Amino acid sequence: LTVAKTPKSTKAKKITIKGTATDKNGRIARVQYRVGTSASKNATGTANWQFKAPLKKGKNTITINATDAAGNVSSDRVIKIKRK
Repeated sequence: LTVAKTPKSTKAKKITIKGTATDKNGRIARVQYRVGTSASKNATGTANWQFKAPLKKGKNTITINATDAAGNVSSDRVIKIKRK
């Protein structure tokens, strides 16, 4: 699971985060993300994925992971963004 370069801080209320996910068998079932402690949501796409994350003022933690067709879950990628 790779995440494209993301700014460390922004003034935007929402930010688009995108990246790629690969599996040795090439079958990614879904990519999910969570902002803070909210419920996980599915990103759009699998091998090439993206989503728009809402940002609250201050520090935001976004956690992303991928699940393959066999149900194996990748390690979490954590992104921290500060909204000014």
